[in-house]
Amino acid sequence: MSFAEGQNPNRPKTGSKIKVEPIRTKTAIDHIKKILCDRPRNSCLFTFGMNTAYQANELLSIRLEQVRHLDVGDALDLKHSKTRQYRLVTLNRASVEAIRYDLRHDPHLPHADDDAHRFYNRFGAVLTVPTLTNMVKTWCQAVRLKDNLDTHPLSEGHVDDPPVWRRPSDVQLKSSGRCHGKPCRAAQLRTG
Repeated sequence: MSFAEGQNPNRPKTGSKIKVEPIRTKTAIDHIKKILCDRPRNSCLFTFGMNTAYQANELLSIRLEQVRHLDVGDALDLKHSKTRQYRLVTLNRASVEAIRYDLRHDPHLPHADDDAHRFYNRFGAVLTVPTLTNMVKTWCQAVRLKDNLDTHPLSEGHVDDPPVWRRPSDVQLKSSGRCHGKPCRAAQLRTG
């Protein structure tokens, strides 16, 4: 979801600064995962971002050859954008399962080159950081998170503060009712 010109509540006035918060509660994380359960690429981006603490541009730089044959406990080595040094991250079960599910359900994969970027838009172009930022803001709005959030929460998401989430009452959740081939609870949350 993009905002109309001048309507983005997270846009700071010229010369001012805004503080961006991480997603702090497991409840909010679980609700976002439920919303994304029937969208493998988005679910993978969210799960992978939360579990690896990679920044948005690092996530979007992942190439197919780096993730095609991953197992739990394998390490993924990406160049950190700020320091230009490589950061080694050991992948947990949730990250590997998200990547595997995304790879199984991607219709373009059989024709994709190993050097191709892993995350792309419907036109085949690589996703950009502003696009991913808008996606994360949309997901957070769908579960009524009140904090000022963008892609930064993916790299620092943790569970340690009181909840800032409240149950959506008038949000139409879009779900096919299936998550990873199983019934999805997001369909039960559908309202309206």
